[in-house]
Amino acid sequence: MGATASDLFFELANQYYVAGRAAAIAGLAPVYGNLLHHAVEMYLKAAIARTLSLHALKGIGHQLESLWRAFKKAEGTARLEQFDATITALEAFEEIRYPDKALQTGILSDVMGPSQHGSGILVGGSSQRKPPTYRVRVAEVDQLVIERLWPALGVRDGFVPTTLVHLTKDGRRAIRLRNRELQAHFRRARKRRPRVP
Repeated sequence: MGATASDLFFELANQYYVAGRAAAIAGLAPVYGNLLHHAVEMYLKAAIARTLSLHALKGIGHQLESLWRAFKKAEGTARLEQFDATITALEAFEEIRYPDKALQTGILSDVMGPSQHGSGILVGGSSQRKPPTYRVRVAEVDQLVIERLWPALGVRDGFVPTTLVHLTKDGRRAIRLRNRELQAHFRRARKRRPRVP
């Protein structure tokens, strides 16, 4: 059986997720937020592609909040509302994909984990007013991805997507560094394993 659209979205999501965490570790603000936005977008599209056509998904585009609403409708909203603020924070990074906003008002962005907190960068702007701030907590994205999106896409506790198995040493560092959710993911699997007498 060949790959589906859902499979390919999932593959891309995993790559963006590792790249976003690596960018955060490197202190690359606002790029880490853009990459994590793309990761969550691709995870949501992977889940939604099971019921919507590619044409319908293209119509939604990069609108993370629209994808999130469709995902919540399909999955049920139980325990998903806690991530609404994370989705909103990620959605803001879509505004600064292109430099026009930074040129008009400037932007302030800082990395909120996994290895740095609050290392700000001011980009562009000629306005006298304080520029808008763009930030998302990497730990919240980790929680969203590992606790909610991976299970929705069939990843069981203790397992990782194939993409992550084949990472280089640096890639594994990027995914593991201060990733409490990934550690918990493996702990839950160990607790469920039957004990051999």
